[in-house]
Amino acid sequence: MGRRAVILAGLLASMGVICPTRAGRTSQNTPQLARWLERFPAADTNRDGILTATEANSYRQGRRQSNPTMKPTHADVSYGPHERNVLDFWQAASEAPAPLVIFIHGGGFVGGDKSLANDAHCRQCLEAGVSFAAINYRFRNPTPLTDVIRDLARAVQFLRSEAETLNIDKTRIAVYGGSAGAGSSLWLAFHDDLADPDSPDPVLRESTRVTAAGALSTQATYNTDRWPEVLNMDPEQEVFSAWRKSQNRLAGDPGAAAKEAAAKKFLDMLAHMDADDPPIYLNSQGPDEPDADIVHHPRHAKFVKKKCDELGIEAILVVRETPRDERVEVIDFLLTHLRVLA
Repeated sequence: MGRRAVILAGLLASMGVICPTRAGRTSQNTPQLARWLERFPAADTNRDGILTATEANSYRQGRRQSNPTMKPTHADVSYGPHERNVLDFWQAASEAPAPLVIFIHGGGFVGGDKSLANDAHCRQCLEAGVSFAAINYRFRNPTPLTDVIRDLARAVQFLRSEAETLNIDKTRIAVYGGSAGAGSSLWLAFHDDLADPDSPDPVLRESTRVTAAGALSTQATYNTDRWPEVLNMDPEQEVFSAWRKSQNRLAGDPGAAAKEAAAKKFLDMLAHMDADDPPIYLNSQGPDEPDADIVHHPRHAKFVKKKCDELGIEAILVVRETPRDERVEVIDFLLTHLRVLA
């Protein structure tokens, strides 16, 4: 059994989804199942937007019986100076330079790793003649979130710098991920290019811009002062106070007002959006309720979608109420905008 299958099996088992006495649990009445529906939408086999305990158990069994994890063409490639600045790369069989999809793992910037990449997504890309990469990055304790985000940008730049060696089409690179990986993908899509043509480091001379981005259970911004506005909730709620304290730790030195303000501006992807930004895919199928998880609340995605519409940025939004026949899968969306699928 692959590492991700083991993790999934253990977490599902801890949720009790294989226990017959809990068979009545669904994503509508069990928060853990709701979160797993967000992370593993394919587990909802009948596509009704509700994950049952039976479906979760079947999905777990299917993952246990699936093919072993595909070995990358190049594993643990260093793209920066830190020990977590490493990535795995799967090279597509292509005579011409191939497009590239980059997976950014979630975990709240405090956990997770590149092994969480979805095998099926990797296979779909390779079968379409698109290379695939999965990256690690530093965690936010003790690294400021501004520097964590720069790790992600550097990974994109590094892969571009190795385009000839890895047979990559530098003009067709997409990013996606879930949770922290989702917000990071939006940050890369919306932020201005960080390329520094005068840098002594050839990696930093490369562009950080991407062709398309996919965000699964995203956050709208990492300036958490804006979350009450995004979620249309009372800013005096205790949960927002806790996040503001967290923001101060992430942004750098909370005693330096100028540094803190600069960091918040840097981390606010909403503030960097403009009409030249690439197409965006948003999928957030949690309940749109005031007491729902504020970190993965669907109002984050809905807020981003609304702003995209105002600016003329192409954006697809998949939420709980989206009709099944109108839903699009994230890899299909990315491959379409990489000009691989019609």
